[in-house]
Amino acid sequence: MRRPISFRSNFPVRRAVFAPYSLTSDSQACAFTFVSEGGQGRIPKQIEFRATREAPQVYNVMLYDSPARRPEDWPPMERSRNGDPQRVIATVIAAIDVFLQRHPERWVMFYSGRPDEPDPARMRLYRMGMAANLDFIRQRAVLYGILPDQVTYEPYEPARTYVALLLKSAAAPA
Repeated sequence: MRRPISFRSNFPVRRAVFAPYSLTSDSQACAFTFVSEGGQGRIPKQIEFRATREAPQVYNVMLYDSPARRPEDWPPMERSRNGDPQRVIATVIAAIDVFLQRHPERWVMFYSGRPDEPDPARMRLYRMGMAANLDFIRQRAVLYGILPDQVTYEPYEPARTYVALLLKSAAAPA
């Protein structure tokens, strides 16, 4: 069962550069839905958190058009080009915040495509979204950038190039 998630005490909607869309969540806060509104119309979207095989405490965050709208052969990371990327990214950040509040012991991996096929253009877009919301993110989470070797990570620096981002709840034990 999905339930509405409130951002009154979480995401600073009134101060956000791009306010997130309203989200609904499953009971475990591992799957979210929202509707993107833009030039292509209203597009149902899904955000899912899935444990990685390599490290079960690390979860990949995945964003895609809802399966009802997406053809079977359309890859999950396909761009819908609805003209609202910053608002969609703000919505993903809000979902990450809710997920980390519910599961503070977990880490979230934010890739710019598939792990074996990073998408530099998409990562630039994600970095812009992160930069627009960096104060909020740093209050709520510890943010790292994963370097191109895909092994080394460092505290996030907005001007650096990363293949992925790694987030951990700031409230979690060290």
